[in-house]
Amino acid sequence: MADTSDWDMQLWIRRGSALFEGIFVVLAALVTASLAVAAVREPLVAATGGNPDATIVRLSITAIQFLLFGFVVLWYLRVTDRWEMVGFDGLAPKHTIAIVVGTAVLLGGQMGISALFNSLGISTGANRAIIDGLGNPDYFLGMIVLSILLVGPAEELLFRGVLQARLRDSWGAWPAIVLATVVFGSIHLPAIIGDPSQQYATLVVIALLGLVLGYLYERTGTIWVPAIAHGANNAVIFGIQYAGAVGLL
Repeated sequence: MADTSDWDMQLWIRRGSALFEGIFVVLAALVTASLAVAAVREPLVAATGGNPDATIVRLSITAIQFLLFGFVVLWYLRVTDRWEMVGFDGLAPKHTIAIVVGTAVLLGGQMGISALFNSLGISTGANRAIIDGLGNPDYFLGMIVLSILLVGPAEELLFRGVLQARLRDSWGAWPAIVLATVVFGSIHLPAIIGDPSQQYATLVVIALLGLVLGYLYERTGTIWVPAIAHGANNAVIFGIQYAGAVGLL
């Protein structure tokens, strides 16, 4: 009879290795982006006449951060030669339905949970990106574009394309989705403004986002579906903020 203890030990070693490697890539992306932003912040501010809150400065910093996310992911895939892991397959007509339904679920779920929290007297925190744009409609317009072109694709490449996909083989699909969502939420925590209870309430909303995006990735097998749905979700939110800022809502 085979000794199952050795097999169990090897399985947990593979799981631990996958989790460590995935988190390492996430941290490498964060550190690389932070160092790049630190290097270019002062020249950007100087180029705008010393205004650190200028729209172009904030949008440029956001663009640099997510470009570096993508750079680190591509570097990792090249070093490990795991290109097939991500699921770069092109979009098919059937994926359009997944994108539309996924985006609707993301938006509806967020609004539904927020409404439920409000009815229970639970308040959520404010996203720093929204705070940065208050009173500045041009910022929201810029973030609509960046959400679709950079933010959605870069975050999905990192959290679903690398982390979730790396965990899938040894952990299974749903544990990989959940673990990737936990890391996804944890990374967003510093960007939530509010007291701890408001931050954790917001994490529930972010968890919904991560679970839906993770499911879309597993269901379709292509990173482009969650990338587009993620970008569209963020773009709609910034679009609502823009409409409110210019008096359309």
